[in-house]
Amino acid sequence: MDDEDSSETLRQKQLAALRVCGWLTLLLYVALSMAVVWRTSLHFLYSSRGAKKAFHLTLLVSTLLQLPEAIEWIWFPTSQSWEVMYVCRLYALLLLSFCKSYLAICWAGVVSAGQQLARRRITKLVTVLNALLVLWGVLVPILLSQYSDDIYGQYSFMHSTLRGVMTYSGVVIVLAYGVLLGYQGFRLRRRLLLARGTVPASSVEKSLNQLMLAIFIFIVSDIVRLLALLLNEMGTPMSMIVYLILYNIIPNVFPTICMLYLMRRLTGRGGSDVGVSHIKGVGGKRTLSKYMTEPDSDGSSSTGSDSAGQAYNDNAITRAQWEAQQQYLAHQIQSAREAQHSPAFCWVRESMELR
Repeated sequence: MDDEDSSETLRQKQLAALRVCGWLTLLLYVALSMAVVWRTSLHFLYSSRGAKKAFHLTLLVSTLLQLPEAIEWIWFPTSQSWEVMYVCRLYALLLLSFCKSYLAICWAGVVSAGQQLARRRITKLVTVLNALLVLWGVLVPILLSQYSDDIYGQYSFMHSTLRGVMTYSGVVIVLAYGVLLGYQGFRLRRRLLLARGTVPASSVEKSLNQLMLAIFIFIVSDIVRLLALLLNEMGTPMSMIVYLILYNIIPNVFPTICMLYLMRRLTGRGGSDVGVSHIKGVGGKRTLSKYMTEPDSDGSSSTGSDSAGQAYNDNAITRAQWEAQQQYLAHQIQSAREAQHSPAFCWVRESMELR
């Protein structure tokens, strides 16, 4: 009798912990989904470019796929079905990776502005990675169908080689897209540092701070996810709430918020800023964010390099013209000094030197 009471008490504690995790997940992802819906609706309202609309829809679906498991934990904690929830978690990870790949393309487009070959190279690489990701997403449900959708099938799957293959495949996906995004982010940082002489210093500094914060969030989120997975594989004792925070909430919520912020700029049909985003960009505190995530103004398929490349090149041309003008003035000054020293020549010389 005591053993039965102890088992029942333990079971009730586990169900209570499951419901707490469910409510925590539900509240966080409902709020996050509402934020994504709001931003997505704004991009449709102001007719932003198709790629940005697709990005926000993908991010929204990725967030919504976190809700079924939370609902099951709260209202159906004793359900033996597991395959649907496993696929939902898998697809949420895949869609979030797609969003990261789009951001990487945007950053790469800014860095390789004016370099068609480099831009095509990174686009092809991301396309291949995403194609492999789609193939993996199609194969997983097919492979899972060989197991029964009950507790016995779940037990067989958890102790199978297939589960190990899927787990390590997920690790490879997280690392690959994390490295890709981090690499392009640091390349963009170098480009911003080179732009210090052609744009206001305050804009560069603020953009650098925002960029480094974004890179930090992406890197830390991936590390935390992999650390939680490693601890779980090693059998380290860990409460379900702690594992949920490390493996799910931190790696999903923070990168989603970060990407929403990076993609906040609204563009109309002509590619110009609209609404509040444009008003906030005016003034001395303007950043270079408007140059980081927009496709080419000519409607080409490459993304992220229209305003950045044009602004960088225009500023470089302006600086070169200014330097040429200064050299010309210096030459005129030297010629004036070598000429006769009449009052008229002295006046011309002094007026030039004051410039």
